Amino acid sequence: MKLATVFRSISKKMKGDFEDLSPEINHPTMKGDYNEEKIRAHLKNYLPEKYGIGEGLVLASNKEKSRQQDIIIYDRLGCPLLLNEKDAQVFPAESVYSVIEVKSKLDKNKLKNCIEKVKSVRTLPKSEGERHLGQSIVTKESSTPTGGYVFAYSAKTRLDTLRNNLNELNTQMRIKQKERIHTICILEEGLITPFAKNSFIIGDSDTPYEVLSYRKDSLLWFYIVIMSQLGISKVATPNLLVYAQM
Repeated sequence: MKLATVFRSISKKMKGDFEDLSPEINHPTMKGDYNEEKIRAHLKNYLPEKYGIGEGLVLASNKEKSRQQDIIIYDRLGCPLLLNEKDAQVFPAESVYSVIEVKSKLDKNKLKNCIEKVKSVRTLPKSEGERHLGQSIVTKESSTPTGGYVFAYSAKTRLDTLRNNLNELNTQMRIKQKERIHTICILEEGLITPFAKNSFIIGDSDTPYEVLSYRKDSLLWFYIVIMSQLGISKVATPNLLVYAQM
């Protein structure tokens, strides 16, 4: 079975559910929760089991915290959640791979909100961790920077206009390269992502954003970008003694 065929089917259903059911949900918070849960469920089904999918806040060992994050991809096997309740989760910064902001219909104002939220987690410091390999044998380990993405079911503007808005806002808000959104996916339309020489640029780079009109394959390529970033990412075991003394 072709992966592209599978993802096209999933994408078509997600788009159909959004267009048919989302208008029936009048409460903005409930509508947002519904749309976020659809993409969370998809990621849970298709990311390797080592990656957990959550939502909530990211906390650094210096007491700095992020804004509320729609989707948090974290180390499911080694991450000790600092708070794990039905409506509230808090993750140590060292154990977080990536965050994704989810929007029903993306426009410039909502994009600005996404930039602020992604920056709030990407600027958090990550402490060096320790891994105990045996009696008196301890190795140091460090985490790579947290990735930041945006997923939207639709957009109010063309992709090239949205790309221009992203560049403009990054400049106006003085967003540093290491604080920026990496990729935006508009379902069934395309991606806005760093791209050069027919290749995705994974990680922080000054490569300009390009518009890639993948249409029905947008969800698949968004998944490929995320998996590529996860493949080069490292997370450290957080020092719980530091968090316990906060």
